[in-house]
Amino acid sequence: MTGYLVAIATLVGIRALLTLGLNVQWGLTGLVNLGVVAFFAIGAYTSGLLAVSGVALPSAGRPRW
Repeated sequence: MTGYLVAIATLVGIRALLTLGLNVQWGLTGLVNLGVVAFFAIGAYTSGLLAVSGVALPSAGRPRW
């Protein structure tokens, strides 16, 4: 159960940092910078490809059954 909570907290933290970064750029300055979104998308796509191919990721929070 602890591993699951750590994995969820990690995902929430990553998305919170992304959201704060986008809020600073779009909300406060009005600049449209899609580079941050592109890097996040590339990382998510690469992580998905690695997960499908069977590579164990350290932040996956595998259950210890």
